[in-house]
Amino acid sequence: GVTVTGDTAESASALCKERLQTIHDAALTFDMQRADIATTGIEIEARRKEGSDEIVDYQAKDTITVIVRDVDNVGSILTTMIDAGASETFAVTYSITEASTAYRAALTAAMQDALEKAGVLAEAAGVRIQSVVGVEEQPYDESKLVGVDFESSAIQVTAKVIVTYLIK
Repeated sequence: GVTVTGDTAESASALCKERLQTIHDAALTFDMQRADIATTGIEIEARRKEGSDEIVDYQAKDTITVIVRDVDNVGSILTTMIDAGASETFAVTYSITEASTAYRAALTAAMQDALEKAGVLAEAAGVRIQSVVGVEEQPYDESKLVGVDFESSAIQVTAKVIVTYLIK
């Protein structure tokens, strides 16, 4: 993140944009795609003298988010961005940029698991599974993929299904 102050809203905004551009350019030295670097938009606040309506200065803030595909470079990229003028750093999180393939594999595994468990239950009940008569996919929540601790080395993609079998 970048936080700067200026005598006017315009000067604070210009300084913030300049600092963001420097950070952006520094990130690009790591052969990142431009689409992997984004800002949230500058917020400007008039800061007032305590107990008064008199404006002391203007504070401009923005946050830059960088998608790092080569996680071995995270430390170097953070250092470079801080050296380029980032005044705040937020949590580094692992996430999956494209989870559909992993989710389809998880769905397949969930169906296999359901069949194995149903087989155990059917055997214990003295019946046989004839066929599947219904499958309900539980909602998939991609937000669970974001926010994994930085120290973690694994991201889990899960799928849940409810399967109804015809037994004999």
